[in-house]
Amino acid sequence: MNSLNLDKFKGTQIKGYGNLVYEEIMNYLELPSFLTDLQKKNSRSKYDLASITKILILTRILEPSSKRSSVEKIKKYW
Repeated sequence: MNSLNLDKFKGTQIKGYGNLVYEEIMNYLELPSFLTDLQKKNSRSKYDLASITKILILTRILEPSSKRSSVEKIKKYW
């Protein structure tokens, strides 16, 4: 695995950039590729499991609330 490098966020002027740090951690842990591989092996679903999971995790970390409320807040970050 590569080391976690957050230098690219220095000087970033983005509203709500906290999600970028957590997204970098998820990529470091290779979670998106794991979920994509899992979905290819075990599902015929047309939905992107990695993207949906990422959005739900990040929303719950940044603003803990119910799953329903998380879905409603997605537009705030993405």
